[in-house]
Amino acid sequence: MRDKYMVFLFMLVFGASASPRKRTVRHVSCQENLEYKHENHCCLNCPAGEYVKEQCAADLTRGTCEPCPHETYTEHANGLTQCLPCKKCHIDEDMIKSCISTQDTECQCKSGLFCVPDQACEVCMKCLKCKPDEEEVKNCTATSNTVCKMKSSSFAVSGRSYPGVIAFVIVLCIFVTLPICFICWRKGVFKKETEISCKTSEIFKSNTGDLQGADELAPFQADPLQGHVQYRQLIPFDGQESLKRSLDLFGELDSSYHKRFFRRIGLSDNQIQSVDHLPHADRVYDLLRIWMEKEGLKADINHLLEVLLNLDQKLTAENITDKAIKNGDFMYVDD
Repeated sequence: MRDKYMVFLFMLVFGASASPRKRTVRHVSCQENLEYKHENHCCLNCPAGEYVKEQCAADLTRGTCEPCPHETYTEHANGLTQCLPCKKCHIDEDMIKSCISTQDTECQCKSGLFCVPDQACEVCMKCLKCKPDEEEVKNCTATSNTVCKMKSSSFAVSGRSYPGVIAFVIVLCIFVTLPICFICWRKGVFKKETEISCKTSEIFKSNTGDLQGADELAPFQADPLQGHVQYRQLIPFDGQESLKRSLDLFGELDSSYHKRFFRRIGLSDNQIQSVDHLPHADRVYDLLRIWMEKEGLKADINHLLEVLLNLDQKLTAENITDKAIKNGDFMYVDD
């Protein structure tokens, strides 16, 4: 009897020590657009127009779904615990589609006002009016401003144009400037100016060479010839794992650029709004995780950094690059 008791205790202790460690929420990976994570398992999404009233209790099961109340909606299948509030058109907008359970309200600027769709317009802007010396090429619409261009360059006198006056002025300039150019050439003025110009270009070339050497290691450099910022590409030491470990670095993204950044990398407004209840750093991390699952092996930190540069967030991009390299997850391609 005593031996049986000892065997039972041994099995109890051994079984407890060998039990697998409970996974954390961050380690759970659910299928996008089909499931959402709750605690340490994946629940099936509720359909569009509904929300999760009660959570599921096991993987690959659906909790209790309820239709969205009046003036709320969910556009896609989701795991939201409440529906999104319908948009209210501003005083300077007209409603073109009312809100239903599966679609938000659609508004557009009133006549005489406009708002460009790919810009974050909080208020509609007044349409441009062409100046007296301009003519209208394209009318103003709710999504685009007026386009103007300069009128014909003929002289107008008493409401009539006289193109011949222009020709006369051109001929007069030629006859005045030719003798002056001839005199300057005889006196060697052009030769001296050419020598000065050459020396100046040599000095510029020497100075730019020194500057290039000084900025050789900068991650983002202004290119004086191309007029844009040159970006040094990064490569990971550990493939996608390096990218996963670096997602937290994007927590310093300016909150005022939050929606524009995630729209640029391909996330929908519904996905962006689904994490509005979280703190800023957690919102950024969760949305980047959704982006990684969506992109798969194509997910690349270089794309995220280039989007930051396009949004004029150069300092943020530089800080993230420096930390990613110091953490030992990335290196420059040219290194």
